[in-house]
Amino acid sequence: MMKEGRITLVDKSDGKYHHNTILKEIWDGALLAAQQVEDLYGLEELGPWDDFEWGMLSGKMSAIRWMLGEDWESTLDT
Repeated sequence: MMKEGRITLVDKSDGKYHHNTILKEIWDGALLAAQQVEDLYGLEELGPWDDFEWGMLSGKMSAIRWMLGEDWESTLDT
């Protein structure tokens, strides 16, 4: 979305939420965090995964949310 021009970086916020802007400070922090995760785990461990792997991950997340007390029906939308 950034490359397509639908999202723009802004230097400071006007205090309102805009769905098509990201603060440059936030974007820079996200890029730094992404690079740290890539350095820690390696690019080959970060996906993309197939539908089966995503299904397994989603099922595990649902089970954890259920164990932490959420209603089972609401845990299926992780």
